[in-house]
Amino acid sequence: MFTIEVLKKHINQAEDLTIDLGPLNDNQKATIINAFIQQNRGKGVDIGDIEIINEPDTTSATIGVKTTLNTHKGSVQVNYQVRKTISTISGLDLDLGQLNDNQKATIIQEFIDQNPDKDLLASDLEIQTYPSGDSATIKVKTDSGTHKGEVIVTFTTE
Repeated sequence: MFTIEVLKKHINQAEDLTIDLGPLNDNQKATIINAFIQQNRGKGVDIGDIEIINEPDTTSATIGVKTTLNTHKGSVQVNYQVRKTISTISGLDLDLGQLNDNQKATIIQEFIDQNPDKDLLASDLEIQTYPSGDSATIKVKTDSGTHKGEVIVTFTTE
């Protein structure tokens, strides 16, 4: 009788493995695993084959291959950035004061100007419906790398 030993490839040796997952909405284990699988499709690892083997922090986690997988072994550290929820940013100024008009671009620019230390970019923000009255909802675009969510700003016009 003889035994056949299957040589498993270490996960960090998988060809073109993506370990920088980019911006994520949170650092929950399921979110991290889904992002890893999505960015590494076709590389021999499926969602049921891996697990988070440490408590994720705000920038990284370690993904390990379950021992039941016959093709890979080991673990790899993945990196990511957790988007900030815009409505929870401390000291965010939502009262824009007097504006020349209620155009979307004017409102967004004034919001950024009044919050210069909050890392906000006009290209990350949008107002989906035309502002009415004295308020508008500013939403963070889904492809923003830094923020998520929405806020209601108030203003007056001449």
